[in-house]
Amino acid sequence: MDQIIDALKEHDLTQERVLCVWWSMREGGSGLYAYAPGREPARLSGFLPLPKQGALVWDAIEVLDESASRLLPRFYERFPECYEVLQSLDVGELATDAPLWMLACAGAIMGLSDEEVVEALKMERGSLQVEMKNRLDGGIARLDTLRALRSLISYKVAGVANAQLAFSLFESLADYLLATLNDAAHHFPVLRVLTVGDLIAGNIILRRRLSHRGGSYQWFGLDAPKEDHSI
Repeated sequence: MDQIIDALKEHDLTQERVLCVWWSMREGGSGLYAYAPGREPARLSGFLPLPKQGALVWDAIEVLDESASRLLPRFYERFPECYEVLQSLDVGELATDAPLWMLACAGAIMGLSDEEVVEALKMERGSLQVEMKNRLDGGIARLDTLRALRSLISYKVAGVANAQLAFSLFESLADYLLATLNDAAHHFPVLRVLTVGDLIAGNIILRRRLSHRGGSYQWFGLDAPKEDHSI
């Protein structure tokens, strides 16, 4: 919360109505917040927590529905090394709703190499959408992280290249955010959107997609940091 207030002050927005996107890689509470002068930012959306171990994430995906129970054995047969990496993961000191935990599980599923990361960064548009849907949890609409991971597994089994998967994951995250912003703006009309946190600041695919597709808003904090270490 303090990071949002500090960023509002930095951009001279404390007297404006603003939708604030606080996506912090390692911290819990990431999501979309509505800010009005004289009030604390109100949380509108977030990330659904995942189980604390990769093995439990696998088990949770397997029981999502009947198709998932058929899909996961096929993934294990074709990509046993990716399965083993996922099984070995532990959330450690991360919050279970921290975006980095979801992305760590996604990275294990994809099995990305450094070369494939470079290839993903060179792409300009994707050809698929990773499933990004909300689920109500505690009165907050949260990104259903389990179904997003299941969607990645499905594309991986279908033979989609890793670079395309990585690029599409972040494009889909950006499109999800824009859809969430548009829904929120119907109830909390604003023109200004403030981005806070290292997930967007450190990801050129997210920033580029938001810049290209988010033209109906005036963005603050979307520029690359002075020392740009984007992925």
